Formats: sequence, structure tokens, C-alpha cells
Amino acid sequence: MKDKLRQALSAQRVAVVGASQEQLSVGIGPLHNLLSHSFRGEVFPVNPKYDWLLGRKCYPTPEPIHPPPDLAILLLNQHSSLAMAERAALHGVKAVSNVAGGFKEIRAEGAEL
Repeated sequence: MKDKLRQALSAQRVAVVGASQEQLSVGIGPLHNLLSHSFRGEVFPVNPKYDWLLGRKCYPTPEPIHPPPDLAILLLNQHSSLAMAERAALHGVKAVSNVAGGFKEIRAEGAEL
């Protein structure tokens, strides 16, 4: 488990799934922070609504990114994030950080997810 966590924390290729240019969206914070601070790896915005975000090519899904990112940060709702985590794993992404809401904090069905 420590090795997997170490891999996630030392990722050099990061996909930000659900990235956005909307100032009040959760999708802009992680993307902006990675691009404007000391992260020296590659950052890949992922959102089918955009061709470019913050000066970076934006991908519709993680699958066109080759080689696969080391880490995918998921900024999606609870239902989309579970499906995207599976897709990312099938594509070869080694770690996922899920920033979705709508799980335990809402009703029993959210806790079950």
C-alpha cells in the first residue's frame, strides 16, 4: 500500500478530469494550482467541452493521452467519477484521486457507493 501511495504522490503525468475554465467551478482549482505552482510534471486537462484550457490541449477522455498519466484527479459527480475511475484503470492510470461529492455525506445510497 505504501508503494502505491508513493507512486500517486510522486506522479509526473497528471490528468485533471473535469477540468474547467469556470471561476466558480471545482474544475479550475486543481488545474490552476498544478500549472501555476512548482509542479514540474506534465498536466493534461480532460473535459469533452473544451479544446484548450489555460493554454493546454484539453482531451475529451483520458484514453487519448499516451503514455497514460500516472495520476488522474477526478472532479466529477459521484456517478461519473466511479465510471471514470474504472476507465482510467483500464487505460493504465496507476492512481486516482477522487474529489467527488455525493457519497457518504448524502443518504444511504451515497454511502453504499
